[in-house]
Amino acid sequence: MYRLTCLFFCLTTLPALAQYQPMAVEGNKWIVFDNIAGIANHHVLFTEGDSTVDGQTFRKVYRSEITNITTGSPWEAEPPYEISDLRRLHGLLRDDTVAQRVYARPTFLPFDFCPTDTTLLLYDFSVDAGDTLTGCFYDCYPQIVDSVRVKAFYGQLRRAVYNGPFPFIEGIGAPPSPFLDIDNNCIALVAKGQAALLDFCQGSFAECGLVVTATHMLSTDQSVSIFPNPARTQIQVMLRRTTSETPIITLSDLHGRVLQRQAIPRGSTGLPLTVANYPAGVYLLSVQSGTRRVVERVVIE
Repeated sequence: MYRLTCLFFCLTTLPALAQYQPMAVEGNKWIVFDNIAGIANHHVLFTEGDSTVDGQTFRKVYRSEITNITTGSPWEAEPPYEISDLRRLHGLLRDDTVAQRVYARPTFLPFDFCPTDTTLLLYDFSVDAGDTLTGCFYDCYPQIVDSVRVKAFYGQLRRAVYNGPFPFIEGIGAPPSPFLDIDNNCIALVAKGQAALLDFCQGSFAECGLVVTATHMLSTDQSVSIFPNPARTQIQVMLRRTTSETPIITLSDLHGRVLQRQAIPRGSTGLPLTVANYPAGVYLLSVQSGTRRVVERVVIE
């Protein structure tokens, strides 16, 4: 694997046009440092298995959380990265290798610019300088291609489309996510150091510096209690004992969107979460203290 620091500052443009490098390849791993708004959502996206939709074959992309990054800077994070054994489907990817385009069916987007569960044009690597990037992913502001270059990224010659300081890279996508998270693209959070692609790798978890760790479920874990469940207006999270760590409580929907994240004050054993404004349904509530993480499904009525 190659570090992001070398990715953008140690490259030399190569004269020959490379063969198209597809993105929807089994075993791809995107290791993402995500500290948007001071909320740590570090995670790995990885391709595994296929799905057929409307007669087209897509590669499944899953997401698992990274649990052992403690630094506030992406440039200081180092492998191996410990990831939760809980995974959720993040979306589907498909390459049109002839047209040199990538299509996606996202299952979750952070804002409402693009519909979910619909096939969207994600990247077009057939463009040239001066072309306008089209599609709902680029509607936040007009984006004109500055230049198209062929460079060595992660051991392969890849086409890179520039419309700013950070390119969209053939076979990899835009930092920090192959699904080009709209908030990062429009607000340039990558440039602010709040989100970054730490590593891109093709291979097994072990080959990519990823260690899968068990996530304890509250049904078998006696260190935390959550009540009431189902809940209507408030959920109480209680620790059985105090800890020297600062436990972090996260409430998210089943698509992985973080709805609340709060820290239990050191020395305290509990914290209430207000849930009255959320639609009825099933949610995930996690409590993380150091490298230990417990997760429970909660129902809001």
